[in-house]
Amino acid sequence: MNRFVKMGLLMVLVIALFGSYSFVKAQNETSQRTTSAVPPVFNSEDSNVPPPVVKHVLVGTYSNVNRPASFSALAGGTTAVDPVTTITCPGTSGTCTIEYDQNMQFGFGTSGDSFSFCIALDGSIVSPGCPTSGAFPTGVAAVSFSQEVTGVSHGTHTVQSLVQSGSGGSIGFYTETYRVYKP
Repeated sequence: MNRFVKMGLLMVLVIALFGSYSFVKAQNETSQRTTSAVPPVFNSEDSNVPPPVVKHVLVGTYSNVNRPASFSALAGGTTAVDPVTTITCPGTSGTCTIEYDQNMQFGFGTSGDSFSFCIALDGSIVSPGCPTSGAFPTGVAAVSFSQEVTGVSHGTHTVQSLVQSGSGGSIGFYTETYRVYKP
């Protein structure tokens, strides 16, 4: 019987050693899989890294919607898309950010003629001007573009969306949405 006890103890020892080895190996594999790579560090002076994100609170939304029965002609040059809209940057101090979401249905322009979305604040086109958005389609296309103006003083202001092109085109449906945020 002594021989059976010795064999049993030897088997228990082998099983314990194998179990410990398997446990340690599994722990190492798990830690290797969950270790994430450290993201690269960018020097903002040497790259085009945007400034830190600032949380803003939405304080107002204004929308102009047009669902015409047919397309309307747009003359060449700069043309207002929607009516002038009065918005409010609330408070007695501080500033607001105004986001312009421009969604328009364009068509039938001169092939290859580019167009730009412009935004106006208090009757003036906002710097840096009117970024080129593309070329007028020879058929019909829906186009969207978003822009924002930061540092708008508290109080009442007017906003408007405009389109700029060399030879004009036509416009169908549009939704111009203006959102006012406080930082």
